[in-house]
Amino acid sequence: MKNESHNGECSFCKTQVPLDASVCTGCGAYWGFSNGRNRIEQVRAFLPKYRGGQILTLGSILGMLYAYFEASKNDQLGWWLISIFIFFTGMSYMLNAWQQIYIGKKGELSWWRRH
Repeated sequence: MKNESHNGECSFCKTQVPLDASVCTGCGAYWGFSNGRNRIEQVRAFLPKYRGGQILTLGSILGMLYAYFEASKNDQLGWWLISIFIFFTGMSYMLNAWQQIYIGKKGELSWWRRH
């Protein structure tokens, strides 16, 4: 995955900017994603959250299997409820992180300014 550079011109003030610069010398606009990260940093920032979501989801599936096969009838409902809650929490983490990783890989870099 490469980190694309701009075309050498700020889209806000039309100042010529060196290709390796990430801040416009004319108006102070930034090149990249609006959260201040470049493409590689964007992907790396959300990988731990994605992995955590995978672990939560897998753990919840193991909890559901335990509830189905091993838990006594009295404990089964509690295990199911906890497992389902953890499953949806893990899926939420994974989907949110996946979206941010996808934006990092395929999203469009642009000039942006802080308000």
